[in-house]
Amino acid sequence: METEEETREDLAAESAPTGPEPLAELQHAVRHGNTEAVSRILGGRPGLANAPSTRGGSLLLEAFEREADDIADLFVAARNDRGITELDIHEACAMGRAGIVQKRLTDDPLVFEEVGPTGFFPLHRAAYRGHVDAVSLLLQMGADPNARSQNGASLTPLHSAVAGAARFAVDETNGQSFRAVSERLIAAGADAELEMEGAWSAITAAERDNLHALLPVLRPAVDPSAPSNEDAATPLG
Repeated sequence: METEEETREDLAAESAPTGPEPLAELQHAVRHGNTEAVSRILGGRPGLANAPSTRGGSLLLEAFEREADDIADLFVAARNDRGITELDIHEACAMGRAGIVQKRLTDDPLVFEEVGPTGFFPLHRAAYRGHVDAVSLLLQMGADPNARSQNGASLTPLHSAVAGAARFAVDETNGQSFRAVSERLIAAGADAELEMEGAWSAITAAERDNLHALLPVLRPAVDPSAPSNEDAATPLG
């Protein structure tokens, strides 16, 4: 069953002047996670590798937002086949392409203030995927570690890091990446007690999900007397 958001996006794709029919079909395939259809359409129409999403931004970015990384890979491959290597700041942060993030920041030192199509700043995207180098570059250029997403969730980048750790930290290496991201955010002034819509702070969310990699970083940020070792990384009673 479609969500209300997906139904609205289907209607938008049908009614908007989106160009050739394959574009609308491709947008629908991305929206519904149809990897086979995306592969078929891009195979026949590689020029759609930079196709726009009905929600704003690119279909590549939408695939990342929907956590359809296999579909995102198809867009990247199609772009590479056409010699297209450029990414915008949001795509680069979602993919962790630090070199391109640096280039975008060099071209426009305030590009980190650009709000994406679903209300997230570049720092949120890099933090959610645990991309340490991209997070560091954005913070060095002045990105706000407590910036609120411009949507109903009102997330901070630290919320994004916690959510990403819960979603993607499937092994110790990934866990350490999210820990490093959290460390950099906190060192830059991130507040682990700021609440998102729904009254969850980053620390309470991490405790709820028992995120062992992050708790030794978050707890001392809230309470300087709290231990910062692995033995302390258990839920508070």
